[in-house]
Amino acid sequence: MSWDSLGLRVFAQDLPVPFQERLRQRWAQAGHPVTLQLHISVSSVPACPVTPAVPLDISGAKTTVHVAGRELWLGEGLFLRTEGSEVMALINPAKIQEVDLLLAFAEAHRLAGWLPLHAATVSGVGQALSLSGPSGAGKSTAALRLRGAGLSLLAEDQTWWHAQSGAVTGLDRFLRAYPDSVERFAPHLLGQAQGQDQHGKLLLPLGTQPAPPAPLQAIGFLGLEPAPSLPERLRALWECTGVPLLPASRQQVSEGVGRLLREVDLFGLSRDEVLECAHKRLR
Repeated sequence: MSWDSLGLRVFAQDLPVPFQERLRQRWAQAGHPVTLQLHISVSSVPACPVTPAVPLDISGAKTTVHVAGRELWLGEGLFLRTEGSEVMALINPAKIQEVDLLLAFAEAHRLAGWLPLHAATVSGVGQALSLSGPSGAGKSTAALRLRGAGLSLLAEDQTWWHAQSGAVTGLDRFLRAYPDSVERFAPHLLGQAQGQDQHGKLLLPLGTQPAPPAPLQAIGFLGLEPAPSLPERLRALWECTGVPLLPASRQQVSEGVGRLLREVDLFGLSRDEVLECAHKRLR
């Protein structure tokens, strides 16, 4: 069985069927040029290098990382190696964590030319606007307000920017929001909820088909001044793109950040300015 995930073609024939289906539902999105193959196999994970592990905490989920050239160990259940236009992944389903899969797919997507942006993204009239900021800045609430106002939401916080084309898309399946926020900002969406996540947030589907990619026109950073300095824009972009782990993916991110600085409008705004900003820029 193979399927596409942005610029990846994923081969995972020998995975347990429920595990394979979970990966496909989470990461599959076809319709983009494939530049890299990701081969996933069930296997014991090779021994880690005799070097100190680097701890990572991704939204409260903890793991450890070892890097040695083109090889990457994530936790106790995942090993990744790059070989030209292929990425080989060995996993132990009994020991793997969701955060390890998230980091592995993020690395593979970076290598395939897609830069992750921790941002909510809306589209309109052939262009897109992303809203980013540190945890707790209000991205999810901003996404809820924009969706409630009838704008097309590409992503709640899993935005992906294609460096070559300049377009963005999303891999989120749901908009997650607490019930009181939905009641306050978009009560007409309450009937669409498909259960709740582990934090008690309602799961509001973004649609049965992913919205088409759109050129990224601007990124607004919640909490920054309207005209941030170059160092402030650079720092905000690197924080927005997550944690590249392999030398090759760090190079991809460095080049992508440079292109975003040159080609995309980067500005600061407050929570209260979100709706006005989106309508102004996407009308």
